Amino acid sequence: IARLFTTARIAGGGPETIPPADPHLLRAVNVMDTTTPEEVGAWARRARDEGEWLLLMFHWLPEQTATGTHCRRASGAVAKTQVRVAPVSEVWREVAPGVAGSSAFPPQVTHPAAPAP
Repeated sequence: IARLFTTARIAGGGPETIPPADPHLLRAVNVMDTTTPEEVGAWARRARDEGEWLLLMFHWLPEQTATGTHCRRASGAVAKTQVRVAPVSEVWREVAPGVAGSSAFPPQVTHPAAPAP
């Protein structure tokens, strides 16, 4: 992963620290169809209050809905917390100097096998 990507996330684990312990094991919070807007708002408030990085993981974001989705309603809950919302790439540019080269799993250098005689 480290050879191809600057960061990678796992599917769960909770809020992430700033700076993260390992940029290739960023923790995220799963937003499920049973997740309420109030839960998302509470997660955002905690991240704000604790100085955490909240990576929300959605598996389905419809382009159009007839009734609105929990995701759309949750965005209002997050907006009420007045926390900054930004893509991972933007946040990473800000925290990268503090974690550069500190991965718990540094990239492995591999050498191709010698050709068979």
